[in-house]
Amino acid sequence: MLIGEPPRTKADLNFVLLGIPVRIHPLFWIVSLVLGASADSEPTFVAIWMIAVFLAILVHEFGHALVARSYGARPWITLYGMGGLASFNPVRRDTASSIAITIAGPAAGFLFAALIFALLHATGQSVSFHRGGAFGVYWDFVPFERIELNKFIEFLLFINVIWGVINLFPVYPLDGGQIARELFVQADTYGGIRKSLWLSIITAAGIGLFGYVRLGNFFMALMFGYLAYQNYLVLQSYGGGGYGGGFGGGYDGRNPW
Repeated sequence: MLIGEPPRTKADLNFVLLGIPVRIHPLFWIVSLVLGASADSEPTFVAIWMIAVFLAILVHEFGHALVARSYGARPWITLYGMGGLASFNPVRRDTASSIAITIAGPAAGFLFAALIFALLHATGQSVSFHRGGAFGVYWDFVPFERIELNKFIEFLLFINVIWGVINLFPVYPLDGGQIARELFVQADTYGGIRKSLWLSIITAAGIGLFGYVRLGNFFMALMFGYLAYQNYLVLQSYGGGGYGGGFGGGYDGRNPW
């Protein structure tokens, strides 16, 4: 099963926000620390990175959770080593509502980024967008005097926009993979899941190769290679009749780095 909550530990941080329970597994902080330290050895910037990751992923998961609650579900959120997971009790839902819940996570992140851009504009820190870079587009803004604030803004925009876009690729269990699965199953009740798994495997392998060759990002290649392998295992067990409800449960808003 590709989606699942990690076991509870005594080191978990638990709180309730907007009536929704949130649990933070210790691995969430450890992975965030490792990723931040691998990109920048400055302790202050690593700490800023960890705060940005926490806020961005929490916003993403609340997008899923709030829309799920609007359909009558009782959601809860878990942040852990692979990112985040918005889960909820089983509720009656159709393809449209399932897709709405799924896409609400990335949408929340994009709205968060739009709010940041709007605040930058309102404070006179003009923002400009350009074509180019590894992802085809990049932006810059007139920096503030405090380099820490600039880093915080850069991190938040990167996580909400770039991670948000990648999260929409049709790779299970990312949001795009869940949307693809819903559409395939609606079009082909019996063969839809197998088709969505093949799409997931091919896409994940392609992204992993792109990450390694074009970006030189070994972690990205490793992550998507792992997802391709996991989807292949699910495809094999599904074809043999041994895979049942592994695709059910909550909505995964995990971010791959």
